[in-house]
Amino acid sequence: MKNIENEEERKLVIVTGYKCNNNCRFCYDSNKRKIPDETTNKIISDLREGRKNRCRYVDFIGGEPTIRKDIITLIKYAKKLGYTRICMTTNGRMLSYEPFLEKIINAGLNSVIFSIHGHTPELHDFQTRVKGSFNQLLKGLENVQKKAKQKKIQIGSNTTITKLNYNYLPEIGNFLVKKRIKNSEFIFVDPTGEAYNNFEEIIPKISELSPYLKKLLDIGIQNKIPHWHIRYFPFCYLEEYEDYISEKKSPFQKEIHLGPEFVNYDVDDSRKKISKIKSEKCKECKFDDFCEGVWIEYSKRYGLDELKPIKKISEKKEEIPDTFSKSINILLNYNCNNDCDFCFQKGTKEILTNSGKPTTMSSENLSKLLNYLSKEPNLKVQITGGEPLLYPHLRFLLDNLKEKNIHSNLLTSFTKKLNKSEIQQINQIFDSFLININPCIINKEKYNIVKENLRFIDSAKIKLSYTITDINFDIKFIETFAKELGIKEIRLDFARMGYFKKNKDFNLKKLMENDKEINSFIKKILYLSENFIINFDCVFPKCLSDKIFKLKQNKNKILFIHKCPAPIVVNPDLTIGICTNPSSMNLKITSFDNLNDFLKKQKPLQEIHSNKKKFIKFDCKECEYQLKNKCFGSCPQDPC
Repeated sequence: MKNIENEEERKLVIVTGYKCNNNCRFCYDSNKRKIPDETTNKIISDLREGRKNRCRYVDFIGGEPTIRKDIITLIKYAKKLGYTRICMTTNGRMLSYEPFLEKIINAGLNSVIFSIHGHTPELHDFQTRVKGSFNQLLKGLENVQKKAKQKKIQIGSNTTITKLNYNYLPEIGNFLVKKRIKNSEFIFVDPTGEAYNNFEEIIPKISELSPYLKKLLDIGIQNKIPHWHIRYFPFCYLEEYEDYISEKKSPFQKEIHLGPEFVNYDVDDSRKKISKIKSEKCKECKFDDFCEGVWIEYSKRYGLDELKPIKKISEKKEEIPDTFSKSINILLNYNCNNDCDFCFQKGTKEILTNSGKPTTMSSENLSKLLNYLSKEPNLKVQITGGEPLLYPHLRFLLDNLKEKNIHSNLLTSFTKKLNKSEIQQINQIFDSFLININPCIINKEKYNIVKENLRFIDSAKIKLSYTITDINFDIKFIETFAKELGIKEIRLDFARMGYFKKNKDFNLKKLMENDKEINSFIKKILYLSENFIINFDCVFPKCLSDKIFKLKQNKNKILFIHKCPAPIVVNPDLTIGICTNPSSMNLKITSFDNLNDFLKKQKPLQEIHSNKKKFIKFDCKECEYQLKNKCFGSCPQDPC
């Protein structure tokens, strides 16, 4: 087996065989039933090789893995070898037998993905062609859920989308929510095997399916389900929902699939090259880098005329709207264990201290705020500081976020040393992590702390954030850091020059007019984007991003220019400001008591644009992006 980098993002999938106690009408492995199952010794050998290549996640799939007589032995051996996540994708029927379930959990199984293809016995059983399979599945799910909390078992679901069930996708979605499943994938059927044999009966047209998918996704979004994704579906039919398509951001940098008759070291790449196809016009689409198109057999039957490239961001999206995205930053404290020379919070802390205002949020204020947030649907919450991990009431925060089921992200440098149980709790509570890295933050000692902390964080949740203080920034530092920690996504922004005194004479216009310097700068961005997904912070100038996109190739993974959603900041004293303005209290917008009115008025973008025009130091005042309020790139200036 090949050596593969980045342990945190490696997954080993073992196809144990093709025998199954269901007989699904759409099964893509139906023509492989006569292939002998993998032997016990061969699977054990594969498990050893997986650990030599530092895989820590193994998923046993089939056919149906639970009907193997040696499955308990295989689970035990995976645990013995040190796999931290031992998963099984199953139809759930064998798990309805409690003695069997008890044995397999005690052996080390800690993750179960149930294949659920309908919300009623009639719909599910018709597709599996086994009467009673739905009721057995539900009993298996119920049995696992009883043990999930005590045994720390993760529960997920897969639903294959077919012509038989797509009309019922909203009902299936509500069913999964009711069953408290927090990790669900909805998979557009692969037209091979039995699905190929029953093509007209099984394969729906994407244009007819799309409206039902959107209704399904809305259910997951409204219920704040952490992972609720569509797989193998063209992006052009899910515009506005592209963040919920699995191909855009796989949690694994590498997946190795090993089966009785094949070895596949790069599943995503081989699927794109062998099984999927796009039309020529797809090259014009803004999602071309991520979208895989449709299954080749689908194109043979239905053609490619349904594919419709989305050539550019619509005018509605390109404009900075006069509406307010419900997004809140909770600024817990201004204390920090780093001393970054570009930090804009230093000036704000000084203002607060001189005015006698608190620099740390009290537990009483935090409780009041979280009680409010728990009643507000569809709020984006980011926990920030200073360094939020230094917050004196951190345990109180974590317990309340969990109790009130508030989905939130954490902005941190992770340079505080934490124990394993603390990090694991943090990993369970937060949906994602934006980790600040800069040479002034990550010295050798702190780098080791960060590296140790991140061992226990799901790498799929992590993005790096790098603040550019000089156009000759250290690209190797970023690349090395990201590769060593197995991180795939990097956010770039410019230092807010009003605070970054070393670079106070930075002149954007001169940079833009110097072809040599600007091309050198852009080459660094493009180089990084060959191996990492790059997105830009809202203070990244629009004129500069345009130049980058003109030179962008298909191999460059640049997602978007981060449009500022203008999230509000709730300060430690519960006054409210705007995140893009460091001394936000100068705007004197409102108090926390009027937060709901503030959200309804939707005025912060107007406040930002009117405020920033007073402090523009770059020669941007005549720029069309500036005049039309399309750019926040001149926003970093601040009066204090």
